[in-house]
Amino acid sequence: MIRGLAALEVALGHLRGFLFDDYFHLVNPSLWVKAFYFLTGFGHQSVIIFFVLSGYLVGGSVLAARSEGFLIRYSVQRLSRLWIVLLPCLVATAVWNMLGHHAGGADFLNGKGGSHTFVVLPVRTDIPAFLSNLFFLQTIVTPVYGDNVPLWSLANEFWYYVIFPLLFFGIKKEARNRWVVRGICLVTGVVTLLALPWGICLGFIAWLSGVAVAASEKSGFDKIFSGKWYRVLALLSCAAIFIFSRYFTIPDALLGLVFAAALPVFLRWPDPPGWIALLWAWLADFSYTLYLAHFSLAAFIWYGIFDSQRLQPSWTAAGRFCVSALVVIAYSFGLSLIFERNTDKLRRFIMGHVTGRV
Repeated sequence: MIRGLAALEVALGHLRGFLFDDYFHLVNPSLWVKAFYFLTGFGHQSVIIFFVLSGYLVGGSVLAARSEGFLIRYSVQRLSRLWIVLLPCLVATAVWNMLGHHAGGADFLNGKGGSHTFVVLPVRTDIPAFLSNLFFLQTIVTPVYGDNVPLWSLANEFWYYVIFPLLFFGIKKEARNRWVVRGICLVTGVVTLLALPWGICLGFIAWLSGVAVAASEKSGFDKIFSGKWYRVLALLSCAAIFIFSRYFTIPDALLGLVFAAALPVFLRWPDPPGWIALLWAWLADFSYTLYLAHFSLAAFIWYGIFDSQRLQPSWTAAGRFCVSALVVIAYSFGLSLIFERNTDKLRRFIMGHVTGRV
């Protein structure tokens, strides 16, 4: 549920930014309009939620792993998960941007669309930028590819995937691992972390907070999460900090920590009715594709179909937003059927060839 809603929040927030005027330009907004702008304004916070969930799931799997044979399994699992969606979305971004130059989007794609378009620099669609994003060096060596702004967080994710196992196996004592091997892992992890931009390092705190939740479950310390007062305090603190973050600058690390504190409470919620569970599962199953695929299409709809117009809230604007949202969601779901849904098949195929040769 959380993963699906977070991806949907990012997509709808970007679409709202394209199709509607900024809030401070509105004339006498109604309570419903204020609520709409408020609820679609948690895009960045949703990315921090992704980091925490990733730390909980991916970092948690590392905590339970043994070093023997880990490198091959882990590399195949992580890279197949990332690349099976990233590569087609990079190609799709190139296509939408190429079409966009001929459909009224030249100013936007050249960085002249204004701050509300989320892209403030001329986009890069050259081969070096493509390869940089393919190998998770965006925001480190080059900007994101084309106008696909959400790609920035993939660099964070990938390097967290690399750094944490190095640090973990550098510290963890195993009979098979001599101190030299552990030392190499630890030094490599620390050096890699220090070589990354400061923003990526700060995001690592949010990611590690998810790992801490997984570690508490494995150690039995999670009994404290069942207490009534803990649940109340964690949920209220999380809600308060996230609401404040809409009006004040809240560090990403703090956002990650308060959500991680509330995550055990969410994990202990009773199972929802069957149809609701199916809805959340459906949305979560293509949340990664929705996150990576939506932006370039949303931008194309804005400048290619609606002539770069941003409207005051009205029934006409609401209808335009709803139809556009359905198109973006359907497009992302269609891509996911071809690529993301076949992640496990790709993993088995690669592991079969790798282990067979080994």
